[in-house]
Amino acid sequence: MIPKDSTKFEIVEMLSERFPVSLPYIYDKIGLKKGISYQAIHKAVKQLTKQGILEKNSIGFQINAKWINELKKFVTKLEENYNKKKQWEVG
Repeated sequence: MIPKDSTKFEIVEMLSERFPVSLPYIYDKIGLKKGISYQAIHKAVKQLTKQGILEKNSIGFQINAKWINELKKFVTKLEENYNKKKQWEVG
């Protein structure tokens, strides 16, 4: 999980609504608004890409569809396990 108060979270959140976008666009929308340097934005995007959370195409960066599916599977499994646990505690 990405900490909610981090630059990486803001990047992923932005890309959940608009994609693909260029690195300068990400900087304009997040870096300038929050007073974060271009280098820091670039580093965060590079790390997210290396982790497989983002991917780059000819237009710009977007969230990796494989990561979205893995996250969905995790949340589904978590929900299933939690519901079973609740049933075990009650029953």
